[in-house]
Amino acid sequence: MTDDNFWQEVRSHWVKNKSSSADVYVRSGEESNAIDFFAADYDATVAAMLNGGAPIIVNNADQIKEENTVNSEPDIVEYKQVVKKHDINLEEYEGYMDLHSLDGFLKAGKILYKSDMSDDMKESFTSILAKLPALEETVNKFKSFYEIDISQFTDIYIPNCYELILGFYSYEDVGVDKEILDRTKVEILSAIKTLDESLTDKINEICEFGSIQLRAAARAAEAVMNVNGFVSPEHRIN
Repeated sequence: MTDDNFWQEVRSHWVKNKSSSADVYVRSGEESNAIDFFAADYDATVAAMLNGGAPIIVNNADQIKEENTVNSEPDIVEYKQVVKKHDINLEEYEGYMDLHSLDGFLKAGKILYKSDMSDDMKESFTSILAKLPALEETVNKFKSFYEIDISQFTDIYIPNCYELILGFYSYEDVGVDKEILDRTKVEILSAIKTLDESLTDKINEICEFGSIQLRAAARAAEAVMNVNGFVSPEHRIN
């Protein structure tokens, strides 16, 4: 293994000068023509100089220099410019979402709908937007008869579905591969349709249970009146 003395010896014979075109090496203490680094056989030149010889020039210096300088510039990758498709006022959208109310979700949903939603999404999403006020009206109609819980919709189902749509918009805006977009859209369409069906089921459930409670309340009121001597005309004995 070569020791430090060897490299000190080499260093004493060579001096590196900078030029505007290339690094050049000349013997110390001499004024001679600059030697292009790529023109010298490094190993042979080191050995020669240690023995008082001259640099060893190779015949294919130009080829060596070309091989060492080709592709020196970094590759430039050209990216396709993507035109942003969706322009959403996120501050307004998040403000409505933070209300956690059916009216707030209706207004936030309209923002998503108007932001260049694809036609295949619009069909089911339009149905959702129509059912949100219907659900609120149904809740208000029967809430005096029993406690209605729609927290799963306001806390989970609706926000999650909206965030899926918003995330898909982000994918479209950054130019994600069409194949990936198509697979993702299938899953989101399924989630939208499931929410639409769940809203229908919830409205029907409230109406059915509300009607049961209303009929039960009517029978209870009639029973109280009967106890107090108030009998419906068709049951009276004249």
